[in-house]
Amino acid sequence: MIRKLMVAGLLLCSFMASAQTLIEANMAWLTQHQEQVEMSLSSAEEENFLPALNTVILVWEHRDGALTAEISPYILKAMIAEPELTLAALFNSPASFNRWLSQLQGQVFMAVTPEQVVQLNDLKKALEVSLASYIIKPDSQFDEQAKRLLEQVQASSVYMVD
Repeated sequence: MIRKLMVAGLLLCSFMASAQTLIEANMAWLTQHQEQVEMSLSSAEEENFLPALNTVILVWEHRDGALTAEISPYILKAMIAEPELTLAALFNSPASFNRWLSQLQGQVFMAVTPEQVVQLNDLKKALEVSLASYIIKPDSQFDEQAKRLLEQVQASSVYMVD
């Protein structure tokens, strides 16, 4: 019995180590392929939209505080292109979605350069339009979550840190 428990413990530990390694590998891949991922997430019609979204969501679900700022712009681009699918992926983890929503202002709309201010303002406007369009659809499955996100985005402003 003790032997079985030890084997189960070792398997669990190795699975956890592999999962962490997978998250790190996905984050490294995202970092190395930023332009490709951004292009894939720009339209739900893109061939690699779903694999890119799945990779981003996998990293997002296991993120730490530092990764929130790095992953969120990808999520917002996917949200602009395909709100229903992106909200479905995010809302698989409601507590994590709520935490992300509360961190949106400080983690997502913070720019380091003047160019980022322009980019983030454009992203914010496009997101507002996409969410507003999604909410008025009669068959939108995640309209409450979209409304909450839209309210949070509208209440946020882009700012630059020194």
